[in-house]
Amino acid sequence: MNRLFLFIILFVAASCESNEFDFETSDTIVVEAYLHENQPVTLFEVSQLIPIIPEDGEDYRISDAEVYLHWNDESFQLTHTTVDEEEGFYYYEGTDLEITQGETYSISIDYFGKTTIAYTTVPVKPEGVSMNYETISIEPIDDFEDLADRNPDDFDPIEVYWNNPGGERYFYIVAENIESNPSDINELFDIGEFEIITPPTNLDVYNINPFQISQYGTHRIIIYSVNQEYVDLYESSEEDSRNLTEPLSNIENGLGIFTSFSSDTLYLEVTR
Repeated sequence: MNRLFLFIILFVAASCESNEFDFETSDTIVVEAYLHENQPVTLFEVSQLIPIIPEDGEDYRISDAEVYLHWNDESFQLTHTTVDEEEGFYYYEGTDLEITQGETYSISIDYFGKTTIAYTTVPVKPEGVSMNYETISIEPIDDFEDLADRNPDDFDPIEVYWNNPGGERYFYIVAENIESNPSDINELFDIGEFEIITPPTNLDVYNINPFQISQYGTHRIIIYSVNQEYVDLYESSEEDSRNLTEPLSNIENGLGIFTSFSSDTLYLEVTR
């Protein structure tokens, strides 16, 4: 179950104060849809709102909706697919749909005898992206003496920069090792794969402590530019659901999120 779906379920369990939706039934569309600049349209998720008292064995994902993406006075119908044997995902099969920064797109879904609509404008790609190191060397930890000698203060932070005058825009960072079979820095303990996903920030720098890095090889660092609706969704999902009075949504005649991203990518080599 994804984060947005869980958030809506938590809200429904906590409050029924909205006059717009009937939370005792499931005839409300829930959408989770993302566009990314210069990438194909994949995995738009469409489901029904899970009622307060769900029916046993009922699948609330929707596999037979008419889902369209609209851009530049054209309509592009999406095709249903399954993911990990779960229904309710849609994608665009063609190659004639461009996702471009600064362009506005809309989604429409015909179901339950009504049309659910949402809009998003693809944000401008992050500018001035750079970092202070492209390669760092870290000694392996082969025994407990190596571990005892390791001090986080021995490492300069890896500083990732981008332009954000006045803090007017929001970004988030994803950093991960992209080797198919990376070797571990710490041979004593299985720390697992290295991955960082940050909350949205309106700063212009993010510091990665090399002490956090657990594997050698190539690391990909993606700086995402995000819209306000994504920031609002993230902040709302972090709240205590008992304090919510209405579900956050930018969907007309439905619930959920339709938003877009653009990004730039840096690479960091971690060597012995």
